[in-house]
Amino acid sequence: MKKSIKIISFVLLLAVITGICSILFVNKTPISDYDRSLRKIYGVANVGQGYSTLTRLEDSIGHSYYFTRDGYVYSSFNNSYPYSHMQEITDDYGNEFIKVPKFYTRIDKHEDGTFDLLISGYKYDKFDTLFKDENGNEIEYVLIGKYEGSLIEDSGSKYIVSKKDLIPTTNLNFTDSLDYCSNNGNSYHEFDYKIYNIVQQLFLIEFATTDSQRVFQGVINSTEIVKTGIGSLGDNNGLYSNAIGYEDPLTGAFNYRGIENIWGNLSTWVKGVYMDNLHSDLLIRTENHKNLSVHVETSFPVPILQLSPIDGTPYLGFPSLVSNGGSSFSSGFNDSCSYQTNKEAYLYLCVGGSYNQKLINSGLFCMKWGTEHYWSVSDFKTGSRLCFTPKIVSEVV
Repeated sequence: MKKSIKIISFVLLLAVITGICSILFVNKTPISDYDRSLRKIYGVANVGQGYSTLTRLEDSIGHSYYFTRDGYVYSSFNNSYPYSHMQEITDDYGNEFIKVPKFYTRIDKHEDGTFDLLISGYKYDKFDTLFKDENGNEIEYVLIGKYEGSLIEDSGSKYIVSKKDLIPTTNLNFTDSLDYCSNNGNSYHEFDYKIYNIVQQLFLIEFATTDSQRVFQGVINSTEIVKTGIGSLGDNNGLYSNAIGYEDPLTGAFNYRGIENIWGNLSTWVKGVYMDNLHSDLLIRTENHKNLSVHVETSFPVPILQLSPIDGTPYLGFPSLVSNGGSSFSSGFNDSCSYQTNKEAYLYLCVGGSYNQKLINSGLFCMKWGTEHYWSVSDFKTGSRLCFTPKIVSEVV
């Protein structure tokens, strides 16, 4: 009897041990390289600190980039999400895009006006995402026009396209630019404030600088607009090659992870944000956020020293501190902001600077506000960029 009890006890103990081992080892799902990359956090500290070089945070520590004499830029972020999963896409109309996968953002503001920027492929606490459709639903990607927009006409309709070997179209007013982009079909649209922020954040994390023209100067010293398609990098999305950027030594035309001339050559209209200039106090409004105060009360370009992120959102915001001197571009963001002094109209945003604007009036953070006609018809320097944001379709029950 005692022997039977001992045998039963041994069998039960063996079963318990087997169950524990099964939980610890057999049923444990290994973490893939993709999941491991997805969960990393990349960041930079004290954006807007007064000098452009930023301190890398978290998993960004140890990352770097370098240049070659023939105009190429190499980066150690190629195997890091989301950079590793950016890729070229061509739609049914022949438009070329760069597909950017969803990532999450956290912005920690400091009392001195600076902030830390963090991104990750995983939604950690206090992280939010820019990747949402017009109804606030999270989406998995956005498509950014590989090239600046060119206007074509087909069967009586006009379209902005993203294709190479064309001269980007200027002298379009704000409304026409939006219409000609959306004529491509549902979910196509003009470059918008969401996508502008996505590019800014990717750049800040990768290069750890607020001086965008330290990396790429852009077409800013030309007498004419440079046509699209400056040459291919091949696998320029970082999946197979280390080359993630190229700048033409002759014209300054460049691409960053496949996106060509994101600043310089032509300024770009930005959908989804406008300035209420009808009152003495300037207020910036977006589609979802109203009455955002900003201090850019100058009709001539002044250096941006700090941005003010929009509370409770992953948006970097707008200039909140500018230089009073109007001539020092050696600190802060090394880019300028200005607005048209017109108290009888809404002002719209165009960004990037154009082919003859030199260093002070161009760059990733360069922002100009004007009426829907002013920056296009008067200056002949503002164009567009075709983008695509998928929409989540709710099922009808």
